[in-house]
Amino acid sequence: MDTLVSAMNMMDLAIPFARILNIEDIPARIIITLLTNILISALFTNLIQKTSINAQHYFNGLIGVIAMYYCFGTQIWHVVIDAILFTALIKTLGGQLSTVIITWITVLPHLLYGYYHIVMSGIEARTIYWTMPHCVLTLKLLGLSIDLFSTRQVKSKQNSLEKAPLETENISILEVFGFVFFYPTSLVGPQVQFRRYKDFVDGKLYERDRIKRNIPYGINRFIAGIVAGLFFSILVPYVPINHLVSKEFASSTLLYKLSYTALRHFIALKQYYTVWLFCEAACVFTGVSYKSEDKEGSVDWSSCAGVKLIPLETAYNTQMVVESFNVTTNEWAMQYVYKRFKFLNNKLLSQLITLLFISLWHGFYVGYYLCSFWQIPILLLEKIVTPLLLLSKQPKHARYIAYALGVIYRYHTVSIPFTFFQLLTWERCWAFSSAIQHCLFIEYAIAIPIFIVLTSMRRKPKKRAENSTD
Repeated sequence: MDTLVSAMNMMDLAIPFARILNIEDIPARIIITLLTNILISALFTNLIQKTSINAQHYFNGLIGVIAMYYCFGTQIWHVVIDAILFTALIKTLGGQLSTVIITWITVLPHLLYGYYHIVMSGIEARTIYWTMPHCVLTLKLLGLSIDLFSTRQVKSKQNSLEKAPLETENISILEVFGFVFFYPTSLVGPQVQFRRYKDFVDGKLYERDRIKRNIPYGINRFIAGIVAGLFFSILVPYVPINHLVSKEFASSTLLYKLSYTALRHFIALKQYYTVWLFCEAACVFTGVSYKSEDKEGSVDWSSCAGVKLIPLETAYNTQMVVESFNVTTNEWAMQYVYKRFKFLNNKLLSQLITLLFISLWHGFYVGYYLCSFWQIPILLLEKIVTPLLLLSKQPKHARYIAYALGVIYRYHTVSIPFTFFQLLTWERCWAFSSAIQHCLFIEYAIAIPIFIVLTSMRRKPKKRAENSTD
């Protein structure tokens, strides 16, 4: 037995790959898997799409299971058991409200148990654990349970003009298997709704005979991922995260500390780019990323984009960053959390609930919550200030100056919360915040009163106008 294990280890590419990149085995396995997914989708999609629908579901799910087992071993039972229980649930209860409730009180707590185990077991905070694929699964199952319920509600209304999320409540076991373990999306995302996946397999997403998969765009995403990965691997050793909580960092000037934080944020982002771009490339090669076709026949394949590269890299305010980063997860949160609290008739409260859910979905570390909730005062302030500073209304020379200042502002306001996200624990976040003299929280204290004043100034002219017309 020991000989067999040794032989398998010798054949495992992850071990030398991990040594070359100076990373742990599991991250190396994930990268190898993502690259393999690209190769499989590029070479075998045309062949698989010529088989039966059931064969496609089986292939999509089986490759996903194998990939997940390669990365996490027997830990994937956490994902498998929830997938089985959910399948049994929808086959017995269908799209009832009870299905939604049971899914939310079983799948999400199972994920939270994993996070609790990480914290209580003293596992290294940044260790990649079975919770990674399970957090992807959690959004898939929660979203599908809501879609099933919404479909049932719409179809129960006579003469309803509302469009049902799904064509039917009846979903086969093989469809759930293929959807849950769909290999380009099951490991780290992106989030693909069941309706999109089913239309893709059924050949209804786009006209396959007329529209061909965009191989050049997929290669573009793959090359961009390679470049981002090399950029990160080469430069990140020069900006270690532990330096942010060191005595040397704390004793430096504030300008140095803020500049270092912004620079590390710029470099660290590239690891997320790499993963998302590899996943997007695989989705493009399969064709599931099809979005739309314009009148000129140009096809948009960006529906599975985790990051909008150019908008994000050229962003000059926080809103642009939010709209361009972790795109499919944000869209999921908007569709299945934010809009579900529309009945509250309070956008701010709906946003707070959504941010709380996203933070909890990431885990229990305080860094996640600090990163999420910084958005509220800054974005509220931007809604007031940005219209006053529109670049298009400024002289050309002033436009460049305003843009440069906007980029500096963006890196400052985003890099600090992002650092909290990476530092994770309260002790490390507090040490970092103390080192930069809690400037973020001071800015909060300044921004909120300014927002209140500016808001009142905008409302007064409207009231005067109304009074004059009376």
